[in-house]
Amino acid sequence: MDTFSILIPDADEGFSFPVAYCLKTAGQRVHGLSRSRWKISPLSNLFETLEYSTQGSELNSWLKCIDEVVVRRKIDAILPVSSHAIRNLSNNRHRLASADKLVQLPSPSVFDTATNKASLANFLAVHGLPQPPTVVWEPGVPAAEKTSALNFPVLVKPALARGGSGIRRFQDMKSLEMFLAIHGKETQWIVQEFVPGTDLCVNVLCQDGKIIASTVQHAIVPSSDQYAPNAGFEFRSDPSAIDVARRVVEKLGWSGIANFDMRFDAQNKAIVMLEINGRYWLSMLGSFHAGVNFPLLACESVLGPLKSNRQPRETRYFSGKLNAIRSLLGGGRDRLKPHETDLRYFAYDPVRLVSVPIFKLARTVYERPLILGTQEGRTDRRSESIETAFGGDF
Repeated sequence: MDTFSILIPDADEGFSFPVAYCLKTAGQRVHGLSRSRWKISPLSNLFETLEYSTQGSELNSWLKCIDEVVVRRKIDAILPVSSHAIRNLSNNRHRLASADKLVQLPSPSVFDTATNKASLANFLAVHGLPQPPTVVWEPGVPAAEKTSALNFPVLVKPALARGGSGIRRFQDMKSLEMFLAIHGKETQWIVQEFVPGTDLCVNVLCQDGKIIASTVQHAIVPSSDQYAPNAGFEFRSDPSAIDVARRVVEKLGWSGIANFDMRFDAQNKAIVMLEINGRYWLSMLGSFHAGVNFPLLACESVLGPLKSNRQPRETRYFSGKLNAIRSLLGGGRDRLKPHETDLRYFAYDPVRLVSVPIFKLARTVYERPLILGTQEGRTDRRSESIETAFGGDF
């Protein structure tokens, strides 16, 4: 396997750790750039170097730092992992001297259409793609007039929230009207019929509207928090789900990675689209366990022919520290096995796992101004996303 030097330019995001793990364990050299010194993990063996932008999150400085690191570290591929980095780099690639090293990314307009639930609902409707009966809420329009065709119960979802946050369920029109009368002017919402059935996800790497790698994961263990990402999945073939994803990708003209949240409609025996995450997703290590290394494939797609495996094997996956511990204590009701959990991931970087809460406490007690510059190797790092990545298990 070829060895690359890869830069994660948003290493202040919690998603960067599992992505770096997938790359490092595949023998790649991983470098990180953070927008803040306080957002770099204090101890980690996943990154060869960690650096921070001298002007924090200011866009021009961040882009300049990326170019500087690319030259200094002889970077072969630039791999953003979060929504803000993917969209900003796609939108500003013309200002980046090293733009030819960027992995496949969707255009800003396509990204905005796909990752906003309201615009996605309209897009799916225009192209006749499957989704639950959905209404995009418009302030000033009576709820009964706009949603009269929907059957209760319904789910009300903020257009831009992620990870199931902000979703509410209503059993009748009166309670829905009361909610929208109070909150309808603050946020853009969609109102969607609740679909009895089960959750599933299709994970993809695409190029110009064509899927070049994919996995399908079916939920088997729900999260302890309603509407939050599921805790356990089964990876198996599902041609119907892949077909829905293929049609959506083609109509969008999507490039890059994406995670499609779907639901199997038990009543109509059909797959419906719910939302699209245009970034690396919380259960991404599940695909890695199933044999498909999406971060590595994303880098290979910009550096030459795809050489890594793209055929997932059937397996189960249970995310987070608690499931990893449970697998060592008999496996519980689901008979978890250590290889079905993130145990290898946590064991690979144990000092960082212990140091993160200590670092968080120290930062809270003693907040000090940033000392601008760069550091080699193990550097102060903290991500605001650490609490939420992988269901808060960090």
